[in-house]
Amino acid sequence: MRLINEGYERVVKIARERSLGRSVRYRLSGFCVVREEDDCRLLRNTLTGQVYTFDEREWDTISGLRSTTTSYDALEREGLLALAEERSIVEEDYDECGEYVFLRNVLLSMRKPADGYVSYVIFPTTGCNARCTYCFENDFVVATMTEETALATVDYIERTRGDGPIRLKWFGGEPLVAVPRIDFICRTLEERGVEFTSSITTNASLVTPGLADRMRDLWRLKKAQVSLDGDRAAYEERKRYLNPRLHNYDAAMRGIRLLAERGVKIQLRCNYDAHNLDGLTAFVEDMHRELGDLPNVRLYFAQLFQVRREAVAPNLMHAVQEVEDLVDSFGLLGERKRNKSSFPLNYCMADSMDRCAVIEPGGQLQNCEHLFDENRFGDVWDGVTNRARFDELKRSYEVEDCCRTCPFLPECTPFRRLGCPDAQSDYCRETAMAAAQNHLHRVARRLREKSQA
Repeated sequence: MRLINEGYERVVKIARERSLGRSVRYRLSGFCVVREEDDCRLLRNTLTGQVYTFDEREWDTISGLRSTTTSYDALEREGLLALAEERSIVEEDYDECGEYVFLRNVLLSMRKPADGYVSYVIFPTTGCNARCTYCFENDFVVATMTEETALATVDYIERTRGDGPIRLKWFGGEPLVAVPRIDFICRTLEERGVEFTSSITTNASLVTPGLADRMRDLWRLKKAQVSLDGDRAAYEERKRYLNPRLHNYDAAMRGIRLLAERGVKIQLRCNYDAHNLDGLTAFVEDMHRELGDLPNVRLYFAQLFQVRREAVAPNLMHAVQEVEDLVDSFGLLGERKRNKSSFPLNYCMADSMDRCAVIEPGGQLQNCEHLFDENRFGDVWDGVTNRARFDELKRSYEVEDCCRTCPFLPECTPFRRLGCPDAQSDYCRETAMAAAQNHLHRVARRLREKSQA
């Protein structure tokens, strides 16, 4: 048995403080995900973040514990007692959901209280130069922030921010449709001595050399997420730009390169479903040719929110594994990064309401960039005006019955019942398992490559 990822330091430390009983039976934790691939045998614990690899004899015992129990003495004899001490093997009647809730509450109590917001997601506009076929904002009213609202936004940031530097995230619509408003907010913050950096979600088709310089210097842009949809044909069919002569696949590639060459980290998000899956290999080869020389460009695949609610979602996740292998071989693979030593107490902005605010073009406040009307609780002039809604969004929820035995509970959102587009699915567990298996597949492949080097 070998530990290849030490996991979350505090979680493991708390787990080790629990004493084990000699007279009880033990089973594999429900938070463990396992994979056997060729001669590589892996176990990942979603609660502790640890990843182990095993020899064949140990693996036989681990595999058996998925359906049977064993004794303390047998674990000790087989050299697997450390797995029980660190909660990858648990007592037969152990309440793992209760332990997760307890552990999360302990870690939350240990976290330094926020003295103000550290992050703001700002919609300068919901307007866009594209009409993507899958856009979740198709029903949104197009609105662009006025200069008056932009000034009120700056005032709100000054009133509510913490003592340190803040992070701004520009979202839309297409944020670059409203460059003057972003310029105004950044320039005013700079004049008032507010330290900040920013990131953006954009299609990059409107980036010019001069704008790229301003994004780097005035906006202090550190990262850009650019949504793509496959090769040239799939991209232009799905993006449906209003002026395809000016805004198209080539314009997006130029924009990505202009930002990357100025030191901005680029995260390419390739949206996929059953209709563009066959073209993804050619798309990856295109990305390697177009952008493979840039060290700060990474690519990852993401299912559309609509697809995640369908029965086909897990199968598509498995199908994309081969394409991800190709991306990885090119050195382009981007994966969600977690602080390796810190347990993820927050899933996203929606359950980080003491640290993050979302500001709409009209100055309304809410907690999710995907849910406008449902989650509004105030505005930048008066702060919280709907205390009942604010409290409902902020309060901790009990774990739902359907989630209590899910192996991915420690990595999921408490906002499932409030319409979270990332979790509202009857197939979320299966899709998460497919993603976890893809990840362990890459771990196994890298271990084999390392052993053969």
